[in-house]
Amino acid sequence: MSATPRLKHFDPGREGEGLTAEEEAFVLARAEARFGAALQVSATAPAFDQIKLDAPRIKAIAAKKALDPQGLLNPGVLIDP
Repeated sequence: MSATPRLKHFDPGREGEGLTAEEEAFVLARAEARFGAALQVSATAPAFDQIKLDAPRIKAIAAKKALDPQGLLNPGVLIDP
């Protein structure tokens, strides 16, 4: 298995790579021109492992049973009664 970082989802490149100084200056200049205000700080998205989600409040099987109690929508899938 390769230790290559995964591709980013929202922009080109790989995880762990940031913008070069030239790219960041370009982005800030475009944002300042668009919004008409001087920007001092560039925000970055959190790393994937820093994102914490709450546990689901609805169990998937219980939700399916509530929406389709007779199993008519997908009869090929068996669910324990």
